[in-house]
Order: sequence, then structure tokens, then C-alpha cells
Amino acid sequence: PPPPEVKTPIAISRDCLLRVVTAAPHPRAGGASVPLGEVLKHPGWAEAVAASPLKDHFLTAMTYDELVSIERARVLSYRADNIVDVHCDAVDPAGEIDHVSGAAPFSVLNTPPDGWSHLWIDALDGIFDESQRPKTLGITPHLLLHVTVLPQYWLNGDFAAANQAMSRAWIHQELAYGRLDHGALHKLFQICLAKHKEQTAGKIWKGTRAELEGPRLLSRVVGKRCRAAMSDADDMVESAWSAIEWFARANKDTGIAVEATGEETDDECVMLLGDYVKALGARQLSETVERNVDALTNNAALAFSVVKSYANTKMFDPAEMYVSSLGVV
Repeated sequence: PPPPEVKTPIAISRDCLLRVVTAAPHPRAGGASVPLGEVLKHPGWAEAVAASPLKDHFLTAMTYDELVSIERARVLSYRADNIVDVHCDAVDPAGEIDHVSGAAPFSVLNTPPDGWSHLWIDALDGIFDESQRPKTLGITPHLLLHVTVLPQYWLNGDFAAANQAMSRAWIHQELAYGRLDHGALHKLFQICLAKHKEQTAGKIWKGTRAELEGPRLLSRVVGKRCRAAMSDADDMVESAWSAIEWFARANKDTGIAVEATGEETDDECVMLLGDYVKALGARQLSETVERNVDALTNNAALAFSVVKSYANTKMFDPAEMYVSSLGVV
């Protein structure tokens, strides 16, 4: 069945309590943390945590204000896999939940612990309990805009997983507007470069541009990023092939044929790559509501992006989402 409808609040209370995966327990006396492996009294949970990169981490209760003020805080964007139905007791660091019932995507545990200190995961915010979903759905859009997003599917070097994630219904909302983790972007470029080298065998490409899978994946990511896709500079979608070559040359990777960037020096490649990554990873909307409203009324492409994001998050059945997308167009 579809999740319950929720009316997104206009503002989030600074005292709104969140549950966040942390590398260390809460430092303040009033804070509360539970070792991640002890949160669920489910027979497979402790074992799954122990076998994961998050085995030494905690689930910590903290306020919304605390989380958004932490520089190394991240919001996880992920593809839900390895889903387990859980109906068991729980140990809640916030002291509000003692029993949970719902679907638990154990795949969230496969997140490398590098580059972040606090990680908000929507499913764990309510400890996988179905009754907590309305609250989580209301908070999610705010966190995606104010906390840097960490796309899990870029972190393990799997091109197929990264490509498949782009077809998720919620991917537009998760990738379109907030900041993107710089380390994850680096991993994305590595994935695209590896696929490009594999496909071209390091030689001049004889096929069509559209057949190149590495540049195509990067183009799809750029296409989700409303400001990057509408950049006044050289079209960032069209520049995806060049960007992969810039990345290769900046990292002294000689296993790729230089085609799209033949007229550029290595120093220019470093500079151009830096500008590209900065534009791609920066937050795509303003802090100021008035500026965003003005942009919506004057920029049809941005308005379409926002309507598409709204439609995708409201349609939970694939058939419904397809019809919704046609209706929006």
C-alpha cells in the first residue's frame, strides 16, 4: 500500500529530534547514543551490523538544529535493497520507541564511513517503524536542501549500481537541489572513467557519442541538477565526455585516448575540471525563499524540475509515476 499522505511543514522546529548514525557517541551529557548493533532486537540485525562498514558506529539522538550545523554531516541517498520485515523490540536513543514494525532496508549498512561524522538515513530516523514515516517524509525535503547529500551508489565503484539508481522514483528529489559530497563526486568520475576506458579500450572511439556509457551516466546526473543543467557556461551535459577526459588527465591516467580535449593543456584540464565539479556539487537553490520564488516564476525549466520532483515523490507505484510524468509534460 502507498505510504500515508503527509503535509510537509513550512518550517522545521529547531528542537525536532532526529536519529542519526554517528562515528562516536554524543559528546554532551544530555545526549543519548546506542551502539548501532543494539538498536534492533532482531536476530539478523546485530550480525548484519557487525559485518558492515558501520560496525563501530552509533545511533544518536540530536536536534535538527544540531545536525544542520555540523560540517561533516551528510544525508544518505541510497537504493533500498536486502529488505527485511522487522517486528521486534528496539532500543531508541531518543527514548520514544520501544517496539518497531516495518520494512528494514539492511543495504543502508553498506556505506563506507569515510568523509562524514554524522549520517542521517531516512529509514533509521524512525528505526524502520512504519508509523514514523509521516514525520520522516516531512523532514526529508528540508534536510536534502540544508545538509550535504551522500549518494551511496557512487561509493563502491559499481557502474551498474550507479546507473540503476538513476531510475529510482525518488532520485530526482534527492539529487536535484542540495549539495553533493565532494568525495562521492570523485567516486562518480572514477566509475565513469573506468567504464569509458573499458568501452573504448583506450583507443579513439569509432561509434557515436550517444553510445558512450560513461559520459551518458555523468550527463544523467548533470541533468538532475537544475542549475548545472541550465548553466550559462558551456553546456555541462554536452561537456560530460570532456569532463571525463579532464578527470583522467588531471589524475595522470594515460589509459584513455584524448579526443574531446585535444586542444587543452593539462593545466587547463585541471582548472576546467575544478569548475565543473564545483558547479555540479554546489547547492542548486538559494537560502532565500524570495529568490527561489522569483526564480520559479521566471525560469520555466526550474519550475518544471520542481513539479517533476513533487510528482515523483507523490507517485509510489511505477505505473502511477509513468502516467504522472506524462501529465506533467
